[in-house]
Amino acid sequence: YRVASPNGGTLSSDLNGGRTQLGSMAIQATGGWQTWRTMSQTVNVTAGTYSFGINARTGGWNINWLRISKVGAASTTLASKASAASEQAVSLYPNPVADRLRLAAPPELLGRPYQILDVLGRVKRRGIVSSQEVDVAELRAGVYTLHIEKKESSRIIRQFIKQ
Repeated sequence: YRVASPNGGTLSSDLNGGRTQLGSMAIQATGGWQTWRTMSQTVNVTAGTYSFGINARTGGWNINWLRISKVGAASTTLASKASAASEQAVSLYPNPVADRLRLAAPPELLGRPYQILDVLGRVKRRGIVSSQEVDVAELRAGVYTLHIEKKESSRIIRQFIKQ
C-alpha cells in the first residue's frame, strides 16, 4: 500500500464483504494528506476469486495504490507476455463517467463476461463485452470496479467513478 495521513490510523483488509478478515495494520502519521509512505502486509489465502476490501478502522488516511502479488514457489504462475500486454492495454474513459463507459481493449475481450461491483463488493450489473462501451447510466453516483473475465481463469479489473 502507499498511504498518507497527517495523524495516523488503522487499516484493515478483508475478503468478500468482510466475511473473511485478513488482518489490520497501523498507519503511521506521514505529516500530510499528500506525504506518501509505502507499507506492506502479507496475508495467506486459498487460491480462488475474491472481492478484496480495505477499511479505515481509525483515523483518516489516503491510499494512493496497492499491489497484490502471489508469493511462494507453489502458487507462483508467470503470465505470458501476450497476456500481460493484453491486460495492460485495457483502459476506461471517460473517468468519471455519466452514462456510457468506453473500453479501450483488445478484440479478444469481445464476448467475455463482465461484472460491475460497488465498493462493498456487491454485483450491480452483469453482461457480455459486446462492444467498446458499457451502459452505466442506471448506476448511482459512486466508485465501482469493472471485472472482465479472461479465458485463462483470471480477470482484468479496472476502477471507475460514476457521476
